[in-house]
Amino acid sequence: MRRTNVSFPHPILKEGSEDYIDCKFTISDQEEVFNSKKEINGKFTLTIEYELICFGLEKMILDKEAKVVLYLESKMTNYRKAFSFDSESTKLELEINKNELGDYIDIKPFIVSNVDKDGFILNEHNKVLFGSSTISIRKGDFLAEANGLHIILNKFDPLADKPSIFKIHVDYDLKEDYTVSWEYDHISITLNERLHGLYNKISQEPSYRIVLSSLFVTPALVDVLSAIKNANEDDLESYKTKKWYVVLSSRLKHLKIDLNSTYSLSEVANKILPIVSTAVSNIDYIINELYSDKGEK
Repeated sequence: MRRTNVSFPHPILKEGSEDYIDCKFTISDQEEVFNSKKEINGKFTLTIEYELICFGLEKMILDKEAKVVLYLESKMTNYRKAFSFDSESTKLELEINKNELGDYIDIKPFIVSNVDKDGFILNEHNKVLFGSSTISIRKGDFLAEANGLHIILNKFDPLADKPSIFKIHVDYDLKEDYTVSWEYDHISITLNERLHGLYNKISQEPSYRIVLSSLFVTPALVDVLSAIKNANEDDLESYKTKKWYVVLSSRLKHLKIDLNSTYSLSEVANKILPIVSTAVSNIDYIINELYSDKGEK
């Protein structure tokens, strides 16, 4: 076993990391936060909850040695602000002036140390990785990171009416264009630095967001559908505990699709995300528009 997180000298609780054992840190999914959105007197309110399964970090939060923080950013307006949860509450209602925001906002959740601490040792730390290490943390150090959210505020998002079963991340060391995994509750799409730059550029122009489905989400969905179709009994039982499987099964049942029949999986993916197929003929045009800036290749 080797460390999957080499960016920090201390353990970080995050999806895909082996630094903690049997722990997790998550926040409300995209659909829940989008549906909580209210606009009153020129202000947006959003309600967000977090779930933390880690006694050691929970105790640090209750003892005010750590805090849960949401970092909000709207790149269109350069809005940046951090909001902290009360140490005794897992729910936070954000209130933001509408005129400070663009059409969307990115939300990144962290658990942050409030103290300098030598001998940072929790029972949940992976003893194989950190058993003999002397670990120190300083005030402001990240202790945990949950998957972030991209919330559309003003304009129609073609994916907003779908349950949020996809998460898109960046891995700056990734050699392939992208990888797809589905071992957790979400279908995780990891992009290399180049493709993530394209993703960010598309995200900043809401009218192009549908291209995200064609470029990233649809191929990932085809991979997942193939995994379901070819799964053995043990794998299928494991899938049934995942949120993405519950959502896809419901959708397939509604569409009266049996994956064991002779369906094209690409055709099935387009039925699940029907709005994507309307944009396919425009992808070349949109990509050219995105890269039409002088000097950009």
